[in-house]
Amino acid sequence: GFVFRVMRDHGVDAHEVVRAWLVASRLADHRALLGQMAQQATSMNARVSYRWLLGLARVLERTTRWVLQNVNLTESSASIVEQNLEGLAELREGFGRVVRGEERTLFEARVREIQELGADEAFSRRLITLRFLDQLLEILEIAREIDRAPVDTAHAYYQASETFQVPFLRRRAFAAAGDDQWEVRAAQALSDDLSRAHRKVAVGLLERSRTVDAGDVVDYVSLVRTRDAERFHQVMEELKAEESIGLAAVSVAARELAEVADRLSRDPSQEDRRGGS
Repeated sequence: GFVFRVMRDHGVDAHEVVRAWLVASRLADHRALLGQMAQQATSMNARVSYRWLLGLARVLERTTRWVLQNVNLTESSASIVEQNLEGLAELREGFGRVVRGEERTLFEARVREIQELGADEAFSRRLITLRFLDQLLEILEIAREIDRAPVDTAHAYYQASETFQVPFLRRRAFAAAGDDQWEVRAAQALSDDLSRAHRKVAVGLLERSRTVDAGDVVDYVSLVRTRDAERFHQVMEELKAEESIGLAAVSVAARELAEVADRLSRDPSQEDRRGGS
């Protein structure tokens, strides 16, 4: 089950998995959300309610994995939750304005879908935003790391996600894995690599944007060197031209993204000496 998979993938014991799940549950406001789901489900059939509960279980698994990878569980659960609640509320409130690309399309489609089933608008947006909880926590972690506002960080994060097609690559990795347990584990490891590279790109863009006059929303990805963006997109064109996209192809794209991230983390003056853009 869930606990065994997470223990195996992260090399932790059952106690640590359960503790991380409890933190994830409190960050998701699990109990309150279940109550709201019950109220909304009174006019809907059991199949729809079950789908919602299954979706929530997936959210909690992804968030549990994020907690295990990024949070010091020797801290009290209350302290971990407390340091994230205000930022989460801010990001969830403005999520529709910062999310971009494939994830924006998914967000809007899911909101429309459950509204058509009878859920009210406020609940629909709250529930579907929760699907991205692990990403919102990642954004808050980046914002604290480099002392930037959460919303600014979210703009950089989702611009990077859209430009470098992170959701597509992650989706293709898991699709390529099929049912083979080792390939599933390889896909999970590759997904983690993509997350690390994505985070590093977002940090690099935010650091470089300190020298840019800020408008309402900075065009963060314009700070990527043209040759780096073109090289990455060339790899993506080759990948998408394949009849079947395997784990090896996604690995090459992930490596290319890691290279972009490494170059973004360098001092711009060093790059100028290497030949500029």
